[in-house]
Formats: sequence, structure tokens, C-alpha cells
Amino acid sequence: PRTIKVHHTQVHCSTERVRKQMKNNTVMLIGTVVENFTYNHETHNEKFYSGFLSVKRNSSTEDILPIIASEYLIDANLDYSGKLVSIYGDYRSRNNHASGKSTLDLYVFVSCIEAADKDVNLNSVSFQGFICKTPVYRKTPGGWEICDLFVAVNGSWGREYYIPCIAWGRNAIKASRFTIRDMIRISGRIQSRRYQKKLEEGGIEERTAYEVSASEIEIVESEE
Repeated sequence: PRTIKVHHTQVHCSTERVRKQMKNNTVMLIGTVVENFTYNHETHNEKFYSGFLSVKRNSSTEDILPIIASEYLIDANLDYSGKLVSIYGDYRSRNNHASGKSTLDLYVFVSCIEAADKDVNLNSVSFQGFICKTPVYRKTPGGWEICDLFVAVNGSWGREYYIPCIAWGRNAIKASRFTIRDMIRISGRIQSRRYQKKLEEGGIEERTAYEVSASEIEIVESEE
């Protein structure tokens, strides 16, 4: 495959780490890099860089999704803005305590990045985890049935990633019956949503929320 990276060792999606991730947490995207990657953090002498990927929906609107990639997958000295790429990885979260407030940052951790030949609408996520908050069922003014879920997904090194999800229609009715600690599998897409947040000191701030819009959802047997 044609890889986008500075080092001459090709990235293959069949590595042992990726195969393990495929079982419980998988993301596949094709989209355009919105802006160049910037330094994010360093772990065990390995630098990681963050960026945003614009992924088209069938409705022609776009989701702008955060991604993080290792220095071994990209060249931080190159400008990737406007490049069409395919990405394979997993969906993660982490607590951000900046400004004295704790927020949940969601992002795609990249395991494989390649130049894409065609600009197709590919935004696929699938993972297994357990319900960690009571599902919230509601109806919109337009009559849409919706259920908000919060799912904890086991990661490597004993980590847990907390993923907000939304189910619609029949899936919403099914999800509303789930209880805390139920093990479920969700397949769908990652979506971004702009909203306005009223600040305590007054004023309004534009923010972006990220969630998994579920197309398939089911109870599975716990591995414990």
C-alpha cells in the first residue's frame, strides 16, 4: 500500500497490535486532513501529533474528527493539509484537566494511515463495552426517538475509554432497556456536532461535541 510517512518502513495493518484492536475497538475512515499535524504529547520517547480529518456524510455535510498519530506514521515536517487519506485505528477518550475543569476529549488513535485513491464516504466504528451510566431515552419535538448512552471500552494497559453514543428509532427503544454493566456491541459512525454553551460568567461559547451514532446495537455475553 502507499503509505504517508517519513520513515521508509511501510505500515501494515496486519500487525499484532492492530489485530488485537480489531476484536473490541475498530475505526476506519476516509477523509481530508483539515490542517497540518501539531505536537500533542510524548510517551516512552515516542512523540504523538494531533490533527483533524474532514469526513463526508451521504448528506454532503461533513464531520470534523480529531485524530492522533505517532511520529512513526507521519512526518511532522511535512504539510498534510488537504491530503486525502484512509485511516485505521481505534476510538479513545481521555480526561483533560486544562483550565481547572475536567472535560472528556475524544479522538481516533491512528494505527495505519495511507493515501486514499477515491473520496468515498467511509466513516465506520465498531466496539464492545459496558454501559456505565443509565441510558437516557427522549423524544425530539419532531417526534424522533433518541437514546443517549455512555459506554466504557477496555483498552490496552488496563485503560478504559468512555464513549458517548446515540441510538435512534428502534435502536433507541432497545437501548433504553439496557442497565448499568450490560455488555454491548455498537457499530455506526463518529459524528461531530456544533452547539452553544452558556457560560457561568455570562456569554455564549461555540463548542463541538463528538459521539457515536449507532446503526447496530446488541447485548453480548461478558468475557469475564
